[in-house]
Amino acid sequence: MFLTVLYARAGAGVFSRAVTAGFWRMLLAASRIAGRARGKVLSFGGPLNLALFVLIWAAILTLGAGRILHPEGAGCV
Repeated sequence: MFLTVLYARAGAGVFSRAVTAGFWRMLLAASRIAGRARGKVLSFGGPLNLALFVLIWAAILTLGAGRILHPEGAGCV
């Protein structure tokens, strides 16, 4: 919990290093396809990475809340 919430450094979280590495690999592959516009494609990396982490954070938070509210998982209406 400490690493994810209170220790705000890049790469310090549980998922951040793996997600960032995978994201940059995909972005580099897309930039090679772009050819001359490679710099423009790579310039979107930081903002897209931040948006990706916000989406992952929201999904994990939603799944966690769902597990607390409905611990059995079955029988939900």
